[in-house]
Amino acid sequence: MRKKIVTVVKKDAKYLFLSGAVSLVLAFPNLRGAFAGSAPPFRPLALSALLFLLLYLALRLFAATVSRHIGLERAHLETAEVNRVALFLFVAYKEAVKAIFGVSLTLAWMAGVLFILETFASHFFLVPVVLGLLYSALLFLLVFSFAAFLDLFRYPFRR
Repeated sequence: MRKKIVTVVKKDAKYLFLSGAVSLVLAFPNLRGAFAGSAPPFRPLALSALLFLLLYLALRLFAATVSRHIGLERAHLETAEVNRVALFLFVAYKEAVKAIFGVSLTLAWMAGVLFILETFASHFFLVPVVLGLLYSALLFLLVFSFAAFLDLFRYPFRR
């Protein structure tokens, strides 16, 4: 069990370090005040730990997606000789665009659902629920279509 943990930590060291550094930098102003005695440090430490876990998970999922798409792109190329850096940048850029678009539409979805619930709160209970589900389905269709459209772009350099 210990060897498995050491192997995972060595393999994921860059993700652990990056998520730890970002979460500590973002939590440092709150931690400084908490350790000075003005507030208990539990809340900033808990938020920092939660941010660390979420960042680590996001980085691992992004890396797994990029490596999976690199394998798919290599399968579509005719020759085995390909510029690995250009292929990695192409796939990482494509996945970053999909992630940014997804985050933006997730924020739009939350704002739209809150607007629907607030606007139609005085109506029968099913009216805001049905409108919220229709709005959610529409945005899901938009995000899925955009991701499928970007997946149609193949690595452009052929030798």
